[in-house]
Amino acid sequence: MHNLSGLASQLSKKALDAGSALADAQRRVTQQAMEATGMAEKTEEDEPAELRLHNKLESFMRRSYKHTDQYMRALNSVCEMSAALADDFAELIDDPVLRELAAQLRPWQQAEGEETAEKESKTKQLAWVSETGVLFKPTTEDESTEIPPPYPDLNEEANIFEWAGVSFGKEETYRLYLAIKQLAGVEATPLKFWGKIITRSGDYYIVQGEAADEPEADKKVMEGKEGPNKYAYWVCKYPGAGWTKLPLVSPEAIIVARQIRRFFTGDLAAEVPSFPPFPGGTEAHLLRATIARINSACAISPAGFYVEGDETDEGYKSVALTPAEEFAEAYTLTTEALKGADSWVHHELEINTLGRCQLLPVNEEEEEAGGAEVEQIGRASCRERV
Repeated sequence: MHNLSGLASQLSKKALDAGSALADAQRRVTQQAMEATGMAEKTEEDEPAELRLHNKLESFMRRSYKHTDQYMRALNSVCEMSAALADDFAELIDDPVLRELAAQLRPWQQAEGEETAEKESKTKQLAWVSETGVLFKPTTEDESTEIPPPYPDLNEEANIFEWAGVSFGKEETYRLYLAIKQLAGVEATPLKFWGKIITRSGDYYIVQGEAADEPEADKKVMEGKEGPNKYAYWVCKYPGAGWTKLPLVSPEAIIVARQIRRFFTGDLAAEVPSFPPFPGGTEAHLLRATIARINSACAISPAGFYVEGDETDEGYKSVALTPAEEFAEAYTLTTEALKGADSWVHHELEINTLGRCQLLPVNEEEEEAGGAEVEQIGRASCRERV
């Protein structure tokens, strides 16, 4: 009895499965018939996965093609308009007003002559590099064994200059140091950096050294080491450029230099038009006279460092350093005392109204004819500096 009930339940289950399958078959047949007649759309659930992916990709491509086609049409229109504008502009390019306007709208475009100016600028830069590059050339074995004359350590002195608010910059100072070192080896004389004078085209870097020779001119015409020609001076436009030795200075040049005002051009060979006419006629002579005036008026030191030297047989005065032993005993200035102007004195001879540091020399005949008055005038115009 039990077996019959189990068999009946199994038959009932199979009948239900068969009925469900039959219903699914009928539904699919009905759907296909309706799709064939256009009465219903095909559903994605009835399609394979590969077919569904293909349909999605096809739909995306169709939408993309639509937008791409619109973009390409717009781009073609822009190109056609640009070509038309270029043709119109080509017809009007000869108009000078339009050419000037185009140059203003396109400042990056080189104007006429800019290419030449750029080439000249590059040529000057290459020349500067080749000249300054020599300063950094390593010394040979023979040069390293030679002891050069004394020259200043500008790298150390630059720190003191900076305290006073003066600086050429680290690179410029080092190049200047190498240039002075090179000149000291060539001239074989001790040197020191005198200063820098600004001109309308570049600067004058000036180096001071000991005068080697006395002038051949008569003492009445030009003083030697006992006067403004006590030192020799060399000038360059920038560290690395060639050094130029300045000519000797005459009393007449100093007198006229006091009466004229002129900006330096930066060209030592430039003429100096003036009234009264300037002796020598070139800027090199005017620069030398200006250096002599500055050196006489601005060279100062603490009182006690220098004393008046012995008078020579010709009657020339001089200034000498105080002997070391005497200086150590007599020097009593303190840091506080150096703040006052009374503690500082000139240590170079003053240039008098005759453009000289010494009295005008007179011979016996002139002295008998009234040389005493000349001497008195000279002494009155030459004040004590030390």
